[in-house]
Amino acid sequence: MSIEFQISRAILDWIAAQQVPKKNVDMLAQELSRTEKERARFLQGFITPTQAEKLAKMADIPFGFLFLDKPPQLQSPALPDFRTTQDAVPLSRNFFDTLADIQTKVDWYREYLANIGALPEYLPFVGKFPLQDNPSVEAVIADMRSTLKVSNAAEWRNKGGNGSYFSHLYKQLESVGILIFNNGVVKNNNNRPLDVHEFRGFAIADKQVPVIFVNNADAKSAQLFTLLHEATHIWIGESAISNPSPKEEQQAERFCNRVAAEFLVPGEMLQHEWGKNDEADRLDKLASYFCVSKQVIAIKAVQLGLMSPSGWLELREAELRDKRENSGGGGNFYRVLPVRNSKRLTDAVVCAAMNNQLLLRDAGHLLNIQPATVLSLYREGSH
Repeated sequence: MSIEFQISRAILDWIAAQQVPKKNVDMLAQELSRTEKERARFLQGFITPTQAEKLAKMADIPFGFLFLDKPPQLQSPALPDFRTTQDAVPLSRNFFDTLADIQTKVDWYREYLANIGALPEYLPFVGKFPLQDNPSVEAVIADMRSTLKVSNAAEWRNKGGNGSYFSHLYKQLESVGILIFNNGVVKNNNNRPLDVHEFRGFAIADKQVPVIFVNNADAKSAQLFTLLHEATHIWIGESAISNPSPKEEQQAERFCNRVAAEFLVPGEMLQHEWGKNDEADRLDKLASYFCVSKQVIAIKAVQLGLMSPSGWLELREAELRDKRENSGGGGNFYRVLPVRNSKRLTDAVVCAAMNNQLLLRDAGHLLNIQPATVLSLYREGSH
């Protein structure tokens, strides 16, 4: 007699819903069953040991969780949920696993800095402009520019800046002690993409180890705005999960949007240039003039009353479709990995491993790679 396990229908429904794209129990039964008899038994809640192992792997849960009567409850996020997009979807397990992974990395990095005597008592720009003090947009931008030693994209390009402005800002933000994670999947699992309709980024305004996460599944044009939006959260000292939209509701989100938009596209300059271009190609020409995306121009135009929010939403969805249709491979793994895991943190992990301060096994766990890949990462010049 063959061995079978009994699984509750609630658990099977939950596992099916976790898949990308979402599935139902009938689809799981078809995929995991070798015979019609196995499929029928699966639909009744009776599964083979092999099916059970595959289910646990698909759901990325401990084997024992399969035998719960109902799905495990996800803990509430430790960050305020400031998402303001229409019909914001509930935060999923992919978000919670991503947040937990980041927190594990931050805990290690804090201890690492303390051990080498480099942990700051506090970083002076974190929370420098609390909202209760009614800071001006201009004051925050001036301090950000001074701290990061950056100008807006157009000025930067005119002064000979090369590469992408996003990469330039990423580098400058990390240089002052902010860990930047730019990832579009859970850890390094390309089968678990992060949903941009769920969240576009989050910020952890820690006084010693501040963090910015930007969802790389989003259109590149949107990621630049999210990066500055989350950076503003650091400057006002408010951690948050964000999904930036011109139709802001939360005070913090409104302020962060205004700072990000004005930082990238000064309002007076946009108003001056707006009427110089025909409506048909206005966004394209202004995006080229300011060295930013059409989406950033649209966000600022909505704030100035030059464009309707519906126009911005249409543009955002169009750029998201283009990203999905034109997405190819993930690029050079050894270049992508440090960006996903924060270049600053990746360098610290590799350095600690190479100096025998950290086991290769533990270094691999922190970066979500095999121990041998840590050595390859070192040879590729991550350090």
